[in-house]
Amino acid sequence: MNAHPSTAANASPLHHIPHRTKRLPPLRVGIGGPVGSGKTTLLEMLCKAMRARYDLVVVTNDIYTKEDQRLLTVA
Repeated sequence: MNAHPSTAANASPLHHIPHRTKRLPPLRVGIGGPVGSGKTTLLEMLCKAMRARYDLVVVTNDIYTKEDQRLLTVA
């Protein structure tokens, strides 16, 4: 998979740190949709599936419930 040129040019230099085991450039995933469409569930599943292989950070601008926030924190 090739990164879009604008993404590759703006990629963080963190993946070039010596002795770092995870050397891939950042992968950004955007999830959007209406309330109740399963965004949080999808994100929870993605986090669980990817956490062993990637360093994960989740940024949200709308935690609908405290339960959603708790689920993502432990995922």
